Amino acid sequence: MIVIRSVYDIQKAPLPVRIELQKMVGNAIKEASEDLFRIFEDFDFTYGGAFYIVETPQELQNIPTDEHSEDGTRHLTLGETASTYELAYYLPDKSFACLVMITSNSGGDTWYIPQHLYMQSENLIQSIKMTSPDNDIWSIPFNPGIHADF
Repeated sequence: MIVIRSVYDIQKAPLPVRIELQKMVGNAIKEASEDLFRIFEDFDFTYGGAFYIVETPQELQNIPTDEHSEDGTRHLTLGETASTYELAYYLPDKSFACLVMITSNSGGDTWYIPQHLYMQSENLIQSIKMTSPDNDIWSIPFNPGIHADF
């Protein structure tokens, strides 16, 4: 899994994800009232978590959900169940799916899943449908406003 924790890590991302992250950082800079250095150095500070590029089926299966086990002792994973996320959508060219789990006032972790993996995960596709019922991969065009307020 590729982990992106600062602006300096963005170059590790595949091009479609890199473009999306650069837009988000640009928006953060425009709206910055805090130290710009923090925006570049620490995505945990700016976005409340890291950005992950999923590379294997196992990494996809291990993405956490907001669902709990029957005994309530742990969060289930995407390999076990579908779930709603705060944001779930496809990039404009459908090359990646994106899941965002907000865990604090600052935000949370974000996962980008390439098409060759998300097409193998019924739970991921179902999660996007549950989170964004109007965002159907086969018929609904991408809505750029769906993630503008990261």
